[in-house]
Amino acid sequence: MARRPHRPHRALAITGESLLLLLALIVLSVAVTVQAMTDDQGRLQIDGADYATDAYAVVGDSWDGSDYTDLGFADAVYIEVTSEKDQFVGFANPEDAAAFLDGVEHTAIHRATGTEGPTEEHIDGGAPQTPGAEADIWAFTLEGDGTRTYEWDAESSGELTPIAMNADGSANVEGRLDIAYDVPGLGGIVAGLYIVGVLLAVLAVWLMVRTIRKPHKAAQSAA
Repeated sequence: MARRPHRPHRALAITGESLLLLLALIVLSVAVTVQAMTDDQGRLQIDGADYATDAYAVVGDSWDGSDYTDLGFADAVYIEVTSEKDQFVGFANPEDAAAFLDGVEHTAIHRATGTEGPTEEHIDGGAPQTPGAEADIWAFTLEGDGTRTYEWDAESSGELTPIAMNADGSANVEGRLDIAYDVPGLGGIVAGLYIVGVLLAVLAVWLMVRTIRKPHKAAQSAA
C-alpha cells in the first residue's frame, strides 16, 4: 500500500511559507512608503500641510523634534515654508504661543489622528496688537515670501508651536509648511529594504512550490 503524504506537516509548512511571503510584502510596502516620503533633497518628510484662513493667523499643533534626534534616528530637522505673500512664521513654546494668540482671530489646524484627517478650529477674536516680528517669544522664525528653509536644532529647542501670519498683520493667511528629517544613509536603508523584501519573497515562493510539488513526486515514486 502506498504511503499517504503527511498532510498536517504539509499544511504547517505552507502556513509558515505564507507568513514568510506576508513578511516580504510588509518589508516591500515599508520600502515604498519610505521612498514616497523622501523629498528631492533626500530627506525624510514626516509632515506637511497646506494652510489657509480668512483670519489673521494660523497655528499648528506643537511637537518636539528631539523625539527623533535623541534616538539617533535623524541628524537634523528642516522646516520649510512656502507662500506667495510676505509672511512671518514663528516657532515658540506652547505657553508663549497661546498667550500671543489670546484675543487674536485665528485658525488652529490639528494633525490627523487615527482614521480622521487634519481638522480645523476657528477661534474668534480681532487683529493682532503686536506684529509677529516684534514679539520676543520665538525660538526661530522664517520671514519673507517664496520658499524658506530653516535647519532646526531640535535637541536644544524642545516642544514648539508654529504660528503663520502675514508680515503686515493683515487677514487671509495661506501657504504650506513641511517638516523633514535628515536621516543618515536613508538611500541605503530604502535599497536594503527592497533587497530584503525581494529575497524573502523569492524564498517564500520557492519553498511553497517545493512543498506543493513534494507530495506529487512522492506519489509518483510510490506508484
